[in-house]
Amino acid sequence: MRTYKSWPTHIKNVISARIKILANLDISEKRLPQDGRVRFNVNNRKYDLRVSTLPTVYGEKIVMRLKMQKVI
Repeated sequence: MRTYKSWPTHIKNVISARIKILANLDISEKRLPQDGRVRFNVNNRKYDLRVSTLPTVYGEKIVMRLKMQKVI
């Protein structure tokens, strides 16, 4: 794996807040791990995006896993 793109810190905070809102997570909590999910449809296929946030020494880490559920 390699780093594709680095973002400035102020943009990282905005993106992480938006991801947390979509996954129904608490945007103010950065010191505890959280799990959530986002469901959406693309081209008659259902997708499930699992979101996990983890506190780290350097801030917060967000992990996203994409799972295809089934064809509608």
